[in-house]
Amino acid sequence: TFKGMTSLTRSDQGGESYFVDEELSAQKISALLSSGREAEVLTGIKWLLGMMTKGKDCRSYFAAVVKNVVAPSVEVKKLVYLYVSEYGNVDDTCRSLVLLSVNS
Repeated sequence: TFKGMTSLTRSDQGGESYFVDEELSAQKISALLSSGREAEVLTGIKWLLGMMTKGKDCRSYFAAVVKNVVAPSVEVKKLVYLYVSEYGNVDDTCRSLVLLSVNS
């Protein structure tokens, strides 16, 4: 579980909370990323990006994040791009998944 996330808000976007003071298990994050609802996918990706900025290794979610590259939301696509730009060249499996997602 991920603990200790601080609550950060952006007043320029109506106080949208990017990180919340709650714990999310690995299973919950995977479920959010696999959800068909845009808001849940955004929450999952934002959590991963937050954990990446704290130095956590989030490679285990690579396949779940990459499959969201075909999402209709531009915001989801941008966040997926940020994640992929960080982990896309880590190992052969990640490289293959990136190529497959770009070609789809």
